Amino acid sequence: MINDLFDAVQTAEVFKDAKQFVDAIPKTDPESILKDYNHQKNSSDFDLKAFVLKNYELPVEPTHEESKHRTMQEHIHAMWKVLLRSMPESKGTLIGMPNPHIVPGGRFRESYYWDSYFVAEGLIRANQLPVIMGMIENFAQLIKTYGFIPNGNRTYYLSRSQIPYFGHLLALVKDHQGVDAILPFYDALKSEYEFWMDGADDITEVKPRIKRCVLVDSGVVLNRFWDSENGPRPEAYLADRKAFEQVAIRNQAEFYRNIRAASESGWDFSSRWLGDHTNLSTIRTCDIIPVDLNSQLHMMEALLADMAKAKGDIDASLKFDRAANVRKKAIMRYFWSDEKGFFFDYDFKAKQQSKSWSLAGVQPLFVRLVTQEQSDKIAENLAHRFLQAGGLATTLQRSSQQWDLPNGWAPLQWVAVQGLLAYNHTELAKGIASHWLELNRSVFKSTHKMLEKYNVVDVSGEATAGEYAMQEGFGWTNAVALAFQELLTDDTQNF
Repeated sequence: MINDLFDAVQTAEVFKDAKQFVDAIPKTDPESILKDYNHQKNSSDFDLKAFVLKNYELPVEPTHEESKHRTMQEHIHAMWKVLLRSMPESKGTLIGMPNPHIVPGGRFRESYYWDSYFVAEGLIRANQLPVIMGMIENFAQLIKTYGFIPNGNRTYYLSRSQIPYFGHLLALVKDHQGVDAILPFYDALKSEYEFWMDGADDITEVKPRIKRCVLVDSGVVLNRFWDSENGPRPEAYLADRKAFEQVAIRNQAEFYRNIRAASESGWDFSSRWLGDHTNLSTIRTCDIIPVDLNSQLHMMEALLADMAKAKGDIDASLKFDRAANVRKKAIMRYFWSDEKGFFFDYDFKAKQQSKSWSLAGVQPLFVRLVTQEQSDKIAENLAHRFLQAGGLATTLQRSSQQWDLPNGWAPLQWVAVQGLLAYNHTELAKGIASHWLELNRSVFKSTHKMLEKYNVVDVSGEATAGEYAMQEGFGWTNAVALAFQELLTDDTQNF
């Protein structure tokens, strides 16, 4: 994908958002366009932007009706049609999928993996189960074609996935339709699991890390985020190159892979991944074994065990059940701090828990891994450390990164609230949901928009932008708002 024309367009910042060009569709054969570019580029009157506009069809966001006279609930329900996109054909970098899919919104005009589960929690409350099933079928096809679910259905995402929520999508359908409804997707889920575990059988103490698998101790393999490519991301090409220039020489070899691995996590970017907790040049994602990823893989193992049993494959069921139990013990050993009463990522190189407090530590609660006593300690920390005026902060670290203070994100509010409800911390769960929903309402009242993220510390202020401008739409925010509305059984006229 990266050639002389691409480098020139991105380096010259022809478009304010680098994603504009990677999502553009060539009007003719790409090789012919490149040949024409090389022939014309040295002409004194050559205009690079004019050349691009002549040869590429730029992405255009669909317009939708003004929301000034709608309630927030009316706006959300109207947005499902706006965010539902049909992408049957592969065009440019877009990978075609058979069924319509809800996209996040704004610059995110394609399917995104982990967003889709949270969106589905809203769709199920909007009586749109057929759309959810279509999204599941899309993912199953991607797994069949590529062996995994890419970060998004773009060719430039084919080197990485995202934190695996396919199992939760299936579990959501199972809760409403029964286990038989999801058994046709057993092979797809199994293949996705094999993608995450690729390399586990070849790990040794001499070579303790292969792809996404890490040998943390004798016989104990856990998982990390990783990317098979080690160059600047096409969708953030110039930003990545500029960041690389700030990196100490000793850390340059794996810098791009660490940036990409953070993108696979969904938390791009956060102090979780930074050596000094503030400077992107110190990113070391691949050295961190994340508690949220391993909690999700435990859930996948447990679901595979249940599905195999329902299919009558007892041997497979026992195998996945054993894997889930081994992982559970490892999660308690490496991620749980009894002293602090919370779960933390594990630093593989330092052989110790990370010092970074983050909402990733709530994931074991969400997947029902913890004891009641542990849940009590987690709830106390959420109430006294993370809860702000507008909901839960993502981390306790202030930085320029968007997955840090002062920002809060809908999916993490959902994970925390559902985890707390599972362990009967109902008052705190509803309090968090109420804080978040009120913030959504307040911002909607002034902007008539649902945003990707929010400032939960200063509810009258803006969220930290991160590496791109604030995005509106927004799939998972809409969905979690609907779900929290249902939880609180609030007056719909105020919604």
